[in-house]
Amino acid sequence: MILEVLRHQIILATIPHGHLVNGILRVHLIPGLRQQYSICIPNLGFFTYFDYVMISRDGDFNTTDKLAGDMNSKTPMTIISNENKLGIRFRSSTLFNFRGMKVEYLVRPTDVNIQKLEPAPYDNVCGESFILSEDSTAPTAPSVTLPPNVPVLIPGTSTTDAYNKSTDNLIIAPGTAPPHAFPWMAALLIDGRSFCGGSLLDDQHILTAAHCTDGAKKISVLLGAHNIKMKEPERLLFNVSRDGIFQHPDYNPNTISHDISIIRIPEKIKFTESNRDVVRPICLPNRYLRSKTFVGEKVRVSGWGKPADNAAGISPELKNTTVSVMSNGQCRTFFRSLVTGNLICVATTTDSSPCRGDSGGPLILKSYNQAGAPYFMQVGIVSFGGNSCQRGIPVGFTRVTAFMPFISKITGKGFF
Repeated sequence: MILEVLRHQIILATIPHGHLVNGILRVHLIPGLRQQYSICIPNLGFFTYFDYVMISRDGDFNTTDKLAGDMNSKTPMTIISNENKLGIRFRSSTLFNFRGMKVEYLVRPTDVNIQKLEPAPYDNVCGESFILSEDSTAPTAPSVTLPPNVPVLIPGTSTTDAYNKSTDNLIIAPGTAPPHAFPWMAALLIDGRSFCGGSLLDDQHILTAAHCTDGAKKISVLLGAHNIKMKEPERLLFNVSRDGIFQHPDYNPNTISHDISIIRIPEKIKFTESNRDVVRPICLPNRYLRSKTFVGEKVRVSGWGKPADNAAGISPELKNTTVSVMSNGQCRTFFRSLVTGNLICVATTTDSSPCRGDSGGPLILKSYNQAGAPYFMQVGIVSFGGNSCQRGIPVGFTRVTAFMPFISKITGKGFF
């Protein structure tokens, strides 16, 4: 397959969406505008003897990069064309049936000033908060010196007798969040026995983790709350049956892969002037952000999880903390094969980390629209961590940009 932008430079980015088709694809763009392609290749066979992909950055295959095996440790991997063409050749074995490859390309200008004109996910409603003007600090991603074989708190299991068989993660931090600083936060009570967090996507959908909804028959969704043990006048309560739970069909509780689920509440929320400061959706990334790793970015995570390992229960008041994104390569040193390209990891400290009760909650990034106005955008969903929240062990989040097609399918919302 040859990807070519006539008279332009191309970025080809591969993302796990859209099947690769043999042949030649020519993309016509505006004359005189330099462009790029970016590409990500997450699904390949294990050895170059069977399945592999050859990438030619100039489209002529004089020099190529041969890729094979599970590329998830490097996902989202971005390959950029030298100029206006990029070539792809995929070899598939006739002896064995491996997973094949999926690819999506993106054309964008190489001029940074023109890139600033690309549409932002902000829609003048989502991601707004009165704390956007605050500055925060985050720990630097630590060097990977923790001893090997770190016990992992896997959904549905426990690595030590000190814990119940629960996968809820938590937040330990010095203080609580300002009331209604995160108006997209949802508190989820699952079957009256377990607790998770979630985030409001629009007027009818909640984003959370699949290990929170796995096997659930009924979920009570609480929106607009700060102290979940008090009767706050602004909060909204919805009861959702199994028919309203859309768990990713490929969720695997053993590998914690595809740990994402969407809850559809039975009636649409009406956003009014009186409630928009306490109930508001979060912004999600668009296609221009799919190849971003966010490594080194300062991000926030919020939830009602336990405030310490030995705490008797979850926090009644919403808490939040600021952490920083670490590379998947560093994170794999801790959690090995559990870390795939569908995950995003954050560095934690002994007093700043998600923990039990925070599972399903959002990881948000402060972003800016074309006019320079700030907003919050969700990039992760709390998924798993170590067997302690106070040892500075990284925490794994479901990478939202890896599941945009799934989110679009359930919500009917496009992310362009």
